[in-house]
Amino acid sequence: MSGALLLTHPLWAEEVSRYVYRIPVVAETAASSQHLPAIIHLTSESEIGSEQLDALAKQYAMAARRATFFARKEGLSVQRPVLPGHVVLCRSTGSLSRNTGMPEFESGRLVVARVDLGAGIVYLGRQDASDLYVELGKWLFYDLSCREAAGERQLLAVAERFARFCQGDD
Repeated sequence: MSGALLLTHPLWAEEVSRYVYRIPVVAETAASSQHLPAIIHLTSESEIGSEQLDALAKQYAMAARRATFFARKEGLSVQRPVLPGHVVLCRSTGSLSRNTGMPEFESGRLVVARVDLGAGIVYLGRQDASDLYVELGKWLFYDLSCREAAGERQLLAVAERFARFCQGDD
């Protein structure tokens, strides 16, 4: 199920352990199965226990199950039908910044997670379900044609509401 891969990045010339996991995801309902990848490919900088792997699979299943309901409630359309199949779990926000090539701070705020909308990869700088749900909300509901700052702030607000919805806070 896992294997450690030792990589040396030429820019930092330091050894970084990578643990690679393949997590099968089982849909709880037919409606949620349309949004779930069959396998989540998880790359982590530290070893992950089976409980954490199960929790990630359950969080994905929850996001898939709630996506259609949230879209209907908010009057939105789902932009990408299947959740991203790759997750990179970083040790810290600094490591997240190095992995994505993006700044650690934006608008004076620490960036704890990112999603690559082109490649379908979720990057997490800490293990927090709300971070994952926000990034999955971006994946599901971000319209790539919206590039002005006000529109992007509104889309972030949608992703944050989706995270609260997944956690049962709405």
